[in-house]
Amino acid sequence: MSLRSRLLVASFASFFVAGAPLAAEEENVLIKPADPAAVSPKEALRKQIFEGTLDKHACATVRSDVEKEIDFFLRLLLEALKKDDAKALHPLFHPQLNATFAQMEETFGRMDLVYGKRTDVSLYRLWALNTVDGAPTGVACDGGEAQVFPLYGHPLQFAAYFSIMGQSELGRLYVGIVPAEGRWNIGSFVIQPWTHNGKDFQAWMKEGLAHATAGHRESAYVKYDLAWKLLEAGNYLELPVRNDVAKTRDAQMLPADWEKKVREIIEAKGDEKAVFISTMLVVEGAGILARLRVNADVSLADVKSRCVAISRRLLETNWAADLAGIRCQYNLPGEPDQKDGIIGGQFLPFADVASDLKKEQAKK
Repeated sequence: MSLRSRLLVASFASFFVAGAPLAAEEENVLIKPADPAAVSPKEALRKQIFEGTLDKHACATVRSDVEKEIDFFLRLLLEALKKDDAKALHPLFHPQLNATFAQMEETFGRMDLVYGKRTDVSLYRLWALNTVDGAPTGVACDGGEAQVFPLYGHPLQFAAYFSIMGQSELGRLYVGIVPAEGRWNIGSFVIQPWTHNGKDFQAWMKEGLAHATAGHRESAYVKYDLAWKLLEAGNYLELPVRNDVAKTRDAQMLPADWEKKVREIIEAKGDEKAVFISTMLVVEGAGILARLRVNADVSLADVKSRCVAISRRLLETNWAADLAGIRCQYNLPGEPDQKDGIIGGQFLPFADVASDLKKEQAKK
C-alpha cells in the first residue's frame, strides 16, 4: 500500500466525521450576535428577497448576483479555493472565529489528500436564510431536500453549497456567510465528501442491494452504512435523504446487530478482545475497522499476524469477500475505545489474504 493510501486510511475515521476543523462551534467560539432589536445591517436586502414573508423563518434559493457585495465575496472565495490560496482565504473568515493561517493550509492539505488536486470548484446552491430574529432554527430549502441551520444572531445570512471536482473524487463544501463589520464573512466551513472510490451514495446503495439480494446481509449493511456516512454534512446542513438511507440500512441489519456479528467472529478463538467495531471508507473501497484491546505492547509483526488470523476468520463467511478488507487497531489499557492507540494498526486487503491462503493450500 502506498504512503498516500496509508495516510488516507488512517485519516478517514476522524476526517469523515469531523470535516474541516473550522466551524465556529468546533472551536467553542460563539459569534456574537447582532442585537435582534436593532435593524439588520442587511435589512434592505432581506426585504428585497423575502418581501411579503419577513415575519416567517424561510429559505430562498438565489443567484449570486442578488447583491453586488455577496457576488464579489463569492468570487473571492471561489478563487481562493481553486488556487489553494490560504492567504486569500484567511481574511474571509469572521474575525471572532480566530481562524489561523495554519488551519487554512491544513484544510487545503486534507482536501488534496481526499480529492486529489482540484480541477474545478463551482457554486452548486446559494440559499438566503431569513431567521427573522436571529434564531438558529432550521429551515427547509429546495422544497425540503435540504435542512439548513443558520448561525445565531443574524436576521439575514447566506448558505453557500459548493461542488468540488478533484482528480480522484467529488466533494461538497458548505459555507455559512454572515454580515459583520461592514462586509460578508465566513461563519462556518464544513467539507463533505460526495464520492468515495468514484462512487456516490446512490452507487453504494446499489451495491448494497446486490449483496442483500444475494443473501449477504452483513456486507449489504456495510455498503448502506457508507452511503449514509457520505451524506453527513456537518452541524449546519442536513440532507433528509440520509434518513431514508438509514431506514434501508436498518431494515437489513441494525447497527448493534452487525457489530455483534462481527465481534463474535473476531473473538471466536478467545484470543482477541474487540472494543470497537465500525464500517470504514478505505482507499480500496468499503472495509471494517476493529479496535482490539491488548494488555501489553505488541510488535508490528504481531499486529500483522494477528490481523491475518482475524481476516481469515471473516473470509470463512459468505460475505466478507464482498468488502475491501479490515483495519486492525490495537489499544492498550486506559486508551479510549473511540480513538486509535499508540501501538498503531494495519489494514489488510481481503483479496491479498485470500490469495496468500490459496498459495499455502496449493503447497500442501
